[in-house]
Amino acid sequence: MRAVGFQLDGNTQEQIDAARDAFVELARETHLFPEEQFPYLFEHRSGFYRIGEDADHRNALYVQVSTTHQANGPHQHPYWAIITGVRGNEINVLYERVDDGSSTTHGKLGNRREEHVTTGRSLFIPKKDFHTIQVSEDEVGVHLHFYGVGADTAAHRGVPRFSTPDSKDVIINSGTPEPGRIGVQRVSLSDVEEAQREGKPLGLLVVDFVGDALPAPFATAPRVELERIRVGADLPADVSTPVVVAGEGKAVRLAAEKLTRLGYFSTFWFDPYHA
Repeated sequence: MRAVGFQLDGNTQEQIDAARDAFVELARETHLFPEEQFPYLFEHRSGFYRIGEDADHRNALYVQVSTTHQANGPHQHPYWAIITGVRGNEINVLYERVDDGSSTTHGKLGNRREEHVTTGRSLFIPKKDFHTIQVSEDEVGVHLHFYGVGADTAAHRGVPRFSTPDSKDVIINSGTPEPGRIGVQRVSLSDVEEAQREGKPLGLLVVDFVGDALPAPFATAPRVELERIRVGADLPADVSTPVVVAGEGKAVRLAAEKLTRLGYFSTFWFDPYHA
């Protein structure tokens, strides 16, 4: 995205096409997105995983894992969005406001078009468009969602949405996703050990772990309570260093969100309870 000079606003069609092509190439590397590392989270009826974003929370990349039963109401993004298929068919219906847009409480949507985002296809959604998403057929869909700014930033406050395409009531987002909603990519003990053998920089952290038995190398990693994670004492000085957090799922997701606010955008989950 930096190479093509992609910005929050004012991108040319040439830049948009180059960005879409880049994500199609990434999505074709399906081995990078295995189900065991990006599982469907039944408690949230989806799986939404942060892969990375810039230090200023721009250029935020996520993996979205959805099923045929999941759908949402028409919504906007603060800036643009790019959706690219890894597996499955994510049906996007795009809408635009056909009223004059002067009211912040009432409005009317008109259907622009329907796009099927499958493997090898990519969809660019401009800032002002509304869209709905739903996975077709009886399958789990995996798609890359790339946003101008991160999904849990203040930029999403005040963005309008509708409960259904036929609704006349405008709903204004008042906040960000509930804490612990954004998933964390899972890694195995062998993944961690291989990275260490290859000399790759890696931070290790154990959060709110109940028990004594932790496999090496986590046995000597800092053990902290979620509210006491600190830069320097517990974390690598270089925020670009990947951090593997060991602990229970929700505690790790909350820790990853805190790490993101501290500038660590590459976080992984090791599950010591099912190692």
